Amino acid sequence: MIAIFKKELSIFLSTLIGPLIICVFLLINGLLLWSNISEFNLLENSYLSLNSFFTLTPILFVLLVPAISMRIFTEEFNNSTFETLKTKPITSSEIVNGKILSVFSIVLLSLAPTFIYLITIFFISEDRNLIDYSGIFGSYIGLIMISLSFSSIGVFASSISKNQIVSLLAGISFSFILFYGSTFLSNMSMFKSIAFSLEKIGFLYHYNTLSSGQIQVSSIFYFLSISYLFSILSVHKINNLNV
Repeated sequence: MIAIFKKELSIFLSTLIGPLIICVFLLINGLLLWSNISEFNLLENSYLSLNSFFTLTPILFVLLVPAISMRIFTEEFNNSTFETLKTKPITSSEIVNGKILSVFSIVLLSLAPTFIYLITIFFISEDRNLIDYSGIFGSYIGLIMISLSFSSIGVFASSISKNQIVSLLAGISFSFILFYGSTFLSNMSMFKSIAFSLEKIGFLYHYNTLSSGQIQVSSIFYFLSISYLFSILSVHKINNLNV
């Protein structure tokens, strides 16, 4: 698994597209959060907080993570290296988990520079006691959990097609539906009687719980379960795939 992880990480960082995706993510985040072109501008809040950042980033992750993971299996299929990989003394689970870990690490690498936002808020705030440190900590935990889940979803999406565009669109669709789908349905009048139960199925409910500063084990377990489920689906897919 570690060999797969190192290989995928090396491939991503050695090509132009890899660092470019990270730079685009940080550029969009920076422009929307620190300029007057959007409602997410942190400096226009009545008090300094990172709420806009923690609202915006999951939306960008819906696009970012599938863009990172779309090639993870499709290149293996198209370059005919997957058959060679399968002959090596490594299990399908180790292949999948190594690829998920590499995508997850790249997403974390993209997220790491955003700590500058916290440092900036800390130094320009007139009253540092008003900064919600528990909420910020919980929100970062939430983003890490979302990153892991989206990474697993993205790897699965890459395993279902030899076409990177199809994998990209599938990854975006799966991620979007799991993040917003149940909340959208819970707001419909026909589901009013089960609205709360329905809302708890989705990512957004558990992310908001963590963002409020409540580090609940149930929410962390939820994201880990989603990641595990899609890793199992990926293993099943590549075990039954005729490349």
